[in-house]
Amino acid sequence: MKNLIKHIVIWIFIAIPFVSCEKLVQTREELIINVENKLDKEIIFICETNIGTKQIYINELESATINFVNEQMVEVDFMGLSDLGEEQSVITKDTKLYNLTDTTYFKWSEISENEIEKEIYYQHMEMIHKRNSHLNYTLYDTLTIDSTLLPIFKKDYGMLEQFSEYYK
Repeated sequence: MKNLIKHIVIWIFIAIPFVSCEKLVQTREELIINVENKLDKEIIFICETNIGTKQIYINELESATINFVNEQMVEVDFMGLSDLGEEQSVITKDTKLYNLTDTTYFKWSEISENEIEKEIYYQHMEMIHKRNSHLNYTLYDTLTIDSTLLPIFKKDYGMLEQFSEYYK
């Protein structure tokens, strides 16, 4: 029994330096958003995330893509068993669609409490999460804009001033 305890203590002292070591690894999370405009209308799509805001113009019956990449060096335990925290992730805070042709808009932050409008939006959104490795993720979102999405848009004549470069 004493021999067994001695071996256990020795193995613990041997293992502690390896188990307690942390190492730096590169993490990468990418959010790719493809917006498919199936209308004969000009659209501006704006996405706000925790790492920045991007805007794209989508012409009639065309598609456009934006992406956000968050790469960082983080400390993980010896076994590499850490998950991405919020600071390593790409988190969508708000999405906005502006229909330049009809001066109407849609903002996620304004409908997120309305179950019917949320459901209409989700019917147009396809999300695929792909884990490339333990600490590397790619999120693919596809938003399809068609006539069935238009009922949740609201009129906004302020767009004439906000996007004046498109109305000249």
